[in-house]
Order: sequence, then C-alpha cells, then structure tokens
Amino acid sequence: MDTYNQEPPAASWMDIKVKMRERFIPSYHRRETLLKLQRLQQGSMCVEEYFKLMESMLLKVGLHVEHEEENVSRFVSGLRREIQDVVDLYEYSTLSKVLHLTLKVENQLKRKHEAKRNTSSMNITLNLGKVKKERKSKQLPSPPKTLHLRQICLEP
Repeated sequence: MDTYNQEPPAASWMDIKVKMRERFIPSYHRRETLLKLQRLQQGSMCVEEYFKLMESMLLKVGLHVEHEEENVSRFVSGLRREIQDVVDLYEYSTLSKVLHLTLKVENQLKRKHEAKRNTSSMNITLNLGKVKKERKSKQLPSPPKTLHLRQICLEP
C-alpha cells in the first residue's frame, strides 16, 4: 500500500496552492512578509516601483484580491507625504484607480520641480551674466602700486 499519498486529491487549483504553500513555504515567511508590508514606505522609489513591490508582497501573503479597501488604504498611507496630500483630495475606490491618480500626481510634481530648477538655474545664469557685464563696464582701477621700504626712505 502507498503510504505517501494518503490525502484525497485536491479538488481545485486553490486547494493545490494551499497544500503547496503549507509544504514548501516556512510558517514564519508569511508573518515576516506581513510585517514588511505594514512597514512599507515609498521613500525614494517612484510610484510604479513602490506599487510593484507592494503588489508582490500582497501576492506572497495572499491578500491581493480579498481585501481591496485595506490594500488601497495601505498603498496610500505608504506614499510620500507630498503625493499623499494631493491624493487625499480625490475619491478612489480601487487600487487601480488610486494607482492611476498617484502616477498623475507624481508626474505633475516632477514637472513643478523641474520648472523650479530651470527657473533658479536661469536666475543664476542671468545674475552671473549681469556681474560680468558690470565688471567690464566699470573697469575697476588697478590696485595701488606697492612701495618698498627703501623707496619710501629715499623719496624726498
């Protein structure tokens, strides 16, 4: 008699996935991934990278489908503050809608930062040009000639 296969065959794909997880993934792995997911912050990542990382963690712990509202809340709370403040002004119901919104906000903020950087670099360039023109137009007098002690003593 075959003692290895004492369990009845899996009835569905979901049953197979559950059995495979139980057998091959350590019990602490899910707990550690959940903790990482709770602490996940966007930080220096772009929105798309942050979303992909969160999505992969959700898949690992099996929360990607059942808890849409919690996932939306988790995603928004991990965003950078400047993006989060704008996103909070809008209504969204699904993860895909909030992702689309955050991508728009991120692009808008990038354009604003680039415009500020270009404006400030133009001001610096203009100011440097102005200083050079002033120097040329004013022709500063040459520094006074330094006299040696011997010359001072010999002069009448």
